[in-house]
Amino acid sequence: MKNSNDYILLLDHNLPERNDRTPSEDEPLSAYEFEMPDLSSQISPSPSVLTIGAESFLDAKTEYSDKLVAFAENVPVALIEPTFESSSSDASIWGLAAIGADSPAFDGSGVRAAILDTGVDITHPAFLGVEFETADFTNTGLEDVKGHGTHCAGTFFGRAVEGRRIGVAPGIRNVYSAKVLDNKGRGTSANVFAALHEAIYSFQANVVSLSLGFNYAKSVELLVEKGLPLDIATGRALSLMMENSRLLDKFVQLANQATGTVCNGATIIAASGNSSKRNENSSFISPSSIPASTNGIVACGALGRKENTFHVSPFSNSDVSVSAPGEDIVSASSGGGLSSKSGTSMACPHAAGVAAMIWEKARKERVNAKAIPTYVISELEVTCDSTKIANHQFEESGHGIVVCPT
Repeated sequence: MKNSNDYILLLDHNLPERNDRTPSEDEPLSAYEFEMPDLSSQISPSPSVLTIGAESFLDAKTEYSDKLVAFAENVPVALIEPTFESSSSDASIWGLAAIGADSPAFDGSGVRAAILDTGVDITHPAFLGVEFETADFTNTGLEDVKGHGTHCAGTFFGRAVEGRRIGVAPGIRNVYSAKVLDNKGRGTSANVFAALHEAIYSFQANVVSLSLGFNYAKSVELLVEKGLPLDIATGRALSLMMENSRLLDKFVQLANQATGTVCNGATIIAASGNSSKRNENSSFISPSSIPASTNGIVACGALGRKENTFHVSPFSNSDVSVSAPGEDIVSASSGGGLSSKSGTSMACPHAAGVAAMIWEKARKERVNAKAIPTYVISELEVTCDSTKIANHQFEESGHGIVVCPT
């Protein structure tokens, strides 16, 4: 695992070419209506993500000054802990029906998926027929001790288990599983950036699911342990979070610019976080955490159900783009069988599965390949249904509950 004193550098090897290039007056502005200009001949290697020790940071900034587009200090990352867990699988698999995934027109066939989490139990029957590429960024082994990644993966693309359908997009066959959170659910932003780079540029993922958050509270704690007063540590930690958010924002921008050349482009879905406490007080609402709060990433909140209506889960953070089922979600359990969990972590893979279906549909409808990532986000949002969410407010549940394409 990377050291918390390390720095992450994002290098754009095409930066000199981009700076020298002047757009033509005739160059189209909309990827939906026109073919985007072909820059393939100008594309050199994909962007690079480097992790540099603090002692080498200033030298690295000088060495890569013509390519450096963003940098940030490494910060702690943690899984978004479920608010409820049960080994019982008796609960109804209501989430699939709620989004139209019980009998969908698409199943994610041909889409390449990535999940960055605590690992995945790839021997589970839910993943029969899935071709995995795996990577461990934590040095703790590939086993999913926490069971979090396996549960999320089951909802995203799992096959039927014990005769019960659990996955939104079971047609997905190619998956990159990166263990970026260790056996206690801890990681670093450097590991997340390294895994994202591998997922998008090496594996060529189309949809990435992130049920994790950059850990602001832990950053404050570590700075206090280093001797900083609490008020200064609080401000410093906020600055570190903003650095990482800007770096991630730039990372997504470069991936979009490289679509159709050195990568397929990717739609990234992230869980908004579980730190709200509406059940204690309706005003106890936290905003989405990083990475969900970053531009270009789809923030997903959680919903529960009561009879024929949905409600924002009391723990779900606000400022989301979309919402999805996140309470009493039955999915694959590490080691075998099924279990039930609640959290925005459980909502996120529902949205990721729908995004995979939209990718599949876009290709069948011959949407311009370079425009598909933007198209998928737009379709994911505009096709949401807000009518069945009680007291729907955009800040709380975004565009509404995601809906499978038809």
